[in-house]
Amino acid sequence: MPTEGVTLVNDVLGLRSEKGIAVLPSLWSGTAPAAGATRTVVPMADILDRQLDVARRWGRTRAAAFGRCPVG
Repeated sequence: MPTEGVTLVNDVLGLRSEKGIAVLPSLWSGTAPAAGATRTVVPMADILDRQLDVARRWGRTRAAAFGRCPVG
């Protein structure tokens, strides 16, 4: 297992449930390789707000913002 993966796992294990890790630039942005990204511990509310904002800009509903798809 690469050292970076172990470091990330240890970082995540050290967080309380109300915190998360924000990665900038976003992994899906295509603007920088993952090695050039920065990780910052932030409140989960900030991460979820950002996810909802991006989903709205892409025309997705709140349910679809978190990967759920309508049934039927």
